[in-house]
Amino acid sequence: MCEPFLAAVARHPSEVKDFVRDLVVETDRFSEEGSFWAVWQAFANAICAAPWIEQLDSRYGSGKELIGAIFLGGYWKENVRHWRRLEGQGHRVDELSTRFRGSAVVFDAYCRFLYDIGETSLPKAFVILADSLAAGDPTVMLADRNTVFLLESLLRRHVYAEPHRLKSDPAVRTAVLALLDYLVEAGSSAAYRMRDDFVTPLSGPVGR
Repeated sequence: MCEPFLAAVARHPSEVKDFVRDLVVETDRFSEEGSFWAVWQAFANAICAAPWIEQLDSRYGSGKELIGAIFLGGYWKENVRHWRRLEGQGHRVDELSTRFRGSAVVFDAYCRFLYDIGETSLPKAFVILADSLAAGDPTVMLADRNTVFLLESLLRRHVYAEPHRLKSDPAVRTAVLALLDYLVEAGSSAAYRMRDDFVTPLSGPVGR
């Protein structure tokens, strides 16, 4: 049933995005697991093979709205942090993001996914975000103030709430510091304060 829509990904991504969004909405309405993730993966694979993907970040590039849809963006109520359908499947979204390291469009879409419903991918996802910025042009990827806001918000949730957890994993710690540095270079005063707090040694219990 989805074959015509999958075939249209290559030439009509703007039209296909409505189908993908409707698919998410309908999946959320029903309790049965269904075949959502098999269909989602088929669309993700078609996007990766689409001819427009190489020009995704160009000014007149196609497919930006479909990227937002495949990263499950644009549906969720404020303060919703998790979607039940992601349980055991969230790695698919993380892995799709890693296929487009350095893309400003994908970076923004992935930040929005993490901000909205991808809480369980964190803090490991900070490594993916840092690797993506390292692979691209951070100046371009953080040029949009909304992207900066999303990344600041994700870091703020963890830097202040669970610094021990972030610092206990060397890869995550390095990634968080890199992200804060990128944000500071982009002019983020919030990141400057977070970085100062994050590099301050954690105080242990005081003995008598």
